[in-house]
Amino acid sequence: MNGFLSLVRLYAALLRRRRLPRWVAAAALYSAFLSTLFAGVEDGQGYQAVASSTRLLVAMLVILCSVLGAVSISGDATSGALRAVMIRPVSRVAVVLAHGTTITAFTTILYLLCVSTSWLVALVAFGFDDVTYSTNLGEFPIPSLDSGSMNLIQVRLLALALPALVVPPLLALCVSTRTDDPATSVVLSLIVSVGPLIFGLITDARAEWLFTDQVLHPINTLADLSRGIQVDQDLVLDSAYTLRATTQPACWIVLCLLCGSILFRRREIHA
Repeated sequence: MNGFLSLVRLYAALLRRRRLPRWVAAAALYSAFLSTLFAGVEDGQGYQAVASSTRLLVAMLVILCSVLGAVSISGDATSGALRAVMIRPVSRVAVVLAHGTTITAFTTILYLLCVSTSWLVALVAFGFDDVTYSTNLGEFPIPSLDSGSMNLIQVRLLALALPALVVPPLLALCVSTRTDDPATSVVLSLIVSVGPLIFGLITDARAEWLFTDQVLHPINTLADLSRGIQVDQDLVLDSAYTLRATTQPACWIVLCLLCGSILFRRREIHA
């Protein structure tokens, strides 16, 4: 256990020192700011701005954090840091779990910072009014989507997108356990992680077993609600929906870490 914690501290320190995580964080925060500010909504439609921005943000984080996962072990192998770690009394499983922990923490913190940035920009630039629907007679507020209720729904749906968001970098970590070349690892990881994301973005079909569906569905639901489109709110607020949005990504996370540990145990580490 002490070896695992020391590895987590080591990899967290490396993330803070290296340039790539800084560029990833800067690019994500900059995108969150601009995509919210130029969301093309009117005054009072801050919920729509946040939903639109988060949809883009999710795609950005899948790509950027997958790159981080892809260069984790393969980058250490190229720089010689991996061999320096492995001469210490630590297991290979601990190395994979420590990398997975730091990448998951980085993705989580960055997502929360970006969503908070988007929310603050939307609050200042547009404000949050009650959600309305339009008819020939004018616009009318939806009683169940007043600003108080919508704030709770917004926080809930944004939070439910997070568990599945950490899966792509962990998939990339699995790829990284078997490759010595960071560039090859990045390409293979993007194919694995971005392919399902593109499928979810360009098609209306739902593949509920895919991690990308659990990322996009809460965000798409928030976008529909913010535009006054009537969806089944009871379904969204139901505990079964929450359970599905958390347990399926949890299964993916466990599978990624298990596969990564098995693959890394079979890896030869060169000088």
